[in-house]
Amino acid sequence: MAATSTGTKFKIANKNENMPADTLSQVLNEVVETSLQQLESIWNEIGFAADQRSERCNSVLQHVESLFEDMVQQETDVKDTLIGKITDIKEKLKILSKELSVPVYEPDSKQTMLQCRKDLLHHLETLTKQKHTRMVALKNLIDQEKILCDRTKIPPFQISHSSIPSDDDLAEYEKHIEELTIEQNKRFATFTIIREQIQEVFKQIDDSPSTVFERQALADDEKDFILSSENMTALNNLQIEVIERKAKAEEKLLAMKNRLHVLWQRLETPGETREEFWEKHGTLKQENLKTVNEEILRLEALKHTQMEKVVTSMKRELERWWKVCFTPTELQDECSAFKTEGVFTDEIADALEAEINNLQGFYERHKNLYSQVRQWEEILEEYTVLEKKATDPNRFNNRGGALLQEEKARKRIIKELPKLEANLQELINKWEEEQKLKFSIYGMEFSEYVTQRYKTIQDEREREKEQRQKSRALQMESDMKFGTKPAMTPKKRGARMPITPSMMVVNKTRRRSQSTPRGKAKIIPGVRTPLSATRINTTNMNVTTKSTTPRRKSNRYRPWDKNADRTNKLLHKTIRGGVQKDASFGSTGSYNEFAKTLNSVERMNYRSSIIEPAQSPCPTKSKLTPISQSVSHTPKSKLASAQRMPAHTPMSTRL
Repeated sequence: MAATSTGTKFKIANKNENMPADTLSQVLNEVVETSLQQLESIWNEIGFAADQRSERCNSVLQHVESLFEDMVQQETDVKDTLIGKITDIKEKLKILSKELSVPVYEPDSKQTMLQCRKDLLHHLETLTKQKHTRMVALKNLIDQEKILCDRTKIPPFQISHSSIPSDDDLAEYEKHIEELTIEQNKRFATFTIIREQIQEVFKQIDDSPSTVFERQALADDEKDFILSSENMTALNNLQIEVIERKAKAEEKLLAMKNRLHVLWQRLETPGETREEFWEKHGTLKQENLKTVNEEILRLEALKHTQMEKVVTSMKRELERWWKVCFTPTELQDECSAFKTEGVFTDEIADALEAEINNLQGFYERHKNLYSQVRQWEEILEEYTVLEKKATDPNRFNNRGGALLQEEKARKRIIKELPKLEANLQELINKWEEEQKLKFSIYGMEFSEYVTQRYKTIQDEREREKEQRQKSRALQMESDMKFGTKPAMTPKKRGARMPITPSMMVVNKTRRRSQSTPRGKAKIIPGVRTPLSATRINTTNMNVTTKSTTPRRKSNRYRPWDKNADRTNKLLHKTIRGGVQKDASFGSTGSYNEFAKTLNSVERMNYRSSIIEPAQSPCPTKSKLTPISQSVSHTPKSKLASAQRMPAHTPMSTRL
């Protein structure tokens, strides 16, 4: 009971409290002292002798020493174990740090063993997790690389699969995987495009894969094709080869088309038959090529049976090519096959065909030059047409904006022709330097040909002018002999004329009878009815007269009233309802009567706007003014735009 009470009595610290060493020593002393006192009391009660007490005291001392030695040894073992564990943890940390390429963790020297062990274990756990993460990432990257490398046959990335990669190694490895992915996608896209093109060409030329590689490239499953560099190169070569096959097929078909076109043209085959044939056999399939070839052979055989038609057609075609290539007459005469008449043999057909092929080939090689010369010819011809229109007075009637369009076209041509001539001359000079040949048009140089064309246009213009002058002279002579109809200017649109002459006043009637309504034409005196002409019988005609009182008549009409019995019915009476026609020399009298009237005394009472009273009663041919000159059909503003250019000068110089 004492021991128990003693044990309970001297317990001064909890397990969560730290007891100082001096306190422990003091407590132990108290415990030992109390225990010894209790032992001594017990021994006294028992009555042990002194030697027995001494023996028992030694036992107590040995027991206490042994107890403390065991306790110290146990704690020493705990310390040694803890030190060993710390050492092991440090070794693991050192290895992991080296593998992970991180600095080795060094604990604080002031820490206790337990604190050091705790920190070391925490860092060891962190590095272990980091190692696991890197190894998992490495494995994933290795798997991705294997798939990409198997598809593209690109060498794998050089990295250890057993060691732990560093962050830099993983970043570089990921970059390599991205590049592999991009390269694979690029190759696959290229493969898809080329594959579709090859399939399309095979479909067009009606062909199928014949080699193992072609079958692999055109297989249904696109993923089975290995996207290696060698296969991509072979695929490009296959594409080039297939395109060459198509080009050869197209070239063959084009040659067959041209040949078939020539045969059709020479045999005068209808256009409907040609179109129907090409609709059925116009593709590059082998079957169609075979059909076209058979058609050519059939027409070749038919050509020999219709040689006359073929030779005639070839001559027409040769003439067309001569015109297209501006071949001079001297070179045309050298073609003996063309000059043959009544002879239709294979030799002549072959010679004509060879000449046509030569001209056609030469034209195709230099088509740009010839097309520009042809363009210049067309523009010059357009200008010639406009020049001819400018001399036609009828173009001012019902024009509907045509004059403005002609003027715009003329300005455009005047602007384009010099530029086109300069560009053509420069192009011809360059062509002559490259070809080491002389470019000629109908045997002349371009500049000489241009000058001749302008001279031809000017000569034609002069001939037309002379022809018009001759026509006017003949018309003048005819008018002087037989009389002429007064020139009438066209009535203005919307002009209102009197419906019946009977409604007009006598004076206005007489004045308007001497000129055309609203016109500028002058009247030749011969158109008035001569005095010797038979008087008009107005007995059965309804006439209207206007009475005029003598006091209101002008003095200049007094002489006229003396002959009223002869002229009043002509001037002061108007036929109503009769058909009005313009008078002429042939309908009113002869030229002698006209001259006699001019020479009479009564003629002095007439007012004439052409011949003065003092003039000779019989004017000469040189004094008469032709109606075509006295009547102006064309306004001056319109004639100003129709001025002629001087001859023998190119358009670029004249402009």
